Formats: sequence, structure tokens, C-alpha cells
Amino acid sequence: MKFKFSLPPTTNSTYRAVYSSHLKRTVFFSSYESKKWKKQAEEVIGQQKIIENPVQVNIKWFLKFSRDIDGGIKLILDGLQGTIIKNDSQVNILHIEKFKTKDNPRVEVEVLSIDTV
Repeated sequence: MKFKFSLPPTTNSTYRAVYSSHLKRTVFFSSYESKKWKKQAEEVIGQQKIIENPVQVNIKWFLKFSRDIDGGIKLILDGLQGTIIKNDSQVNILHIEKFKTKDNPRVEVEVLSIDTV
């Protein structure tokens, strides 16, 4: 199955940190931007049958400007979890490509079930 998404937020926009005086430590939580992106991704994916087999995920980034994509990869895999796959631990093969584009920055994601013997 193939899906096209808007670009996920950058790593710096994905998580927020707050010091909890009650817990006496810093607590991290998902930012508004990352929650909004995951909700949009869930809407794009829609109602799908959950794959329970191991999967291969192919991710193609189309970017206007070069940027780090490692944090976005985590967000994409988290977005697939519960919508198309049960858990991102099912990902046995992860293939990533990055392209420059002047128009239509996006991320394209393909999820393939790996048949187990």
C-alpha cells in the first residue's frame, strides 16, 4: 500500500520538554505539530486492514531544502502504528531515499507485507 503525506515536522518541532518540579526531572511529550501531523496521516491512511506479518517500509522524501530526516522517520513509523501495522517493531526492512524537488514537498510511504514461511 502506498500513501502520500505532507512533510512531518522537524526533530526540533516533534517533542517538547518541561521540567517537572513534582517529579524532579525533565518530561518529554509530543508537540502540537507532531500530534497534528499524525492525525493527518491517520486520515490519509483511512480504514485499512492491520498487517500482522513483518513488513518492509519504503520512504521517499521530496524536499525543497536539505534537512535531517531521522526524527521524521520515527514519526512516520509511529503514524503507521495502529493504522496499517500493529506495531513498528514489525518493520524488518526500512528503505529510505531523499530527493530534491522545487514543487510539492512531500513524503511517500509504501508498506509491504513480508510473507513468512
